[in-house]
Amino acid sequence: MPADNSKMCNKFNTTEGCKFGDKCHFAHGKWELSKPLAPYHDDPRAIGSIPGSLAGRIESSPIDPVASFGASAITKISVDASLVEAIIGKGGVNSKQICSQTGAKLSIREHDSDPNMRNIELERTFEQIKEASAMVR
Repeated sequence: MPADNSKMCNKFNTTEGCKFGDKCHFAHGKWELSKPLAPYHDDPRAIGSIPGSLAGRIESSPIDPVASFGASAITKISVDASLVEAIIGKGGVNSKQICSQTGAKLSIREHDSDPNMRNIELERTFEQIKEASAMVR
């Protein structure tokens, strides 16, 4: 079934989020409406920790920024599960603002090994991810 990126997903900006994630057939933000997305390969490598209140870990695909100008990338930030509500905001206001201002796609997923942590996934260009990451902090 082809993706219908002419309609917004009505579950994406809810507290439980879209359970289909990248396989969802609907757009997860204005930037996705009727735009095909280039696939990305999730081969994360730890690149350090984020200072500040979230004290999470950023992981990113090792891609040469010059060779991949405008290419899609993904970054994961591991945060304490108790902070997710503040990142999403009441009615999704904070996550919607991050997405609309930066153009980055923001997803919140279960942590691979720690049930007290969550992964914040940011997807788009390196510049959009950098800007969205700063807003998450």
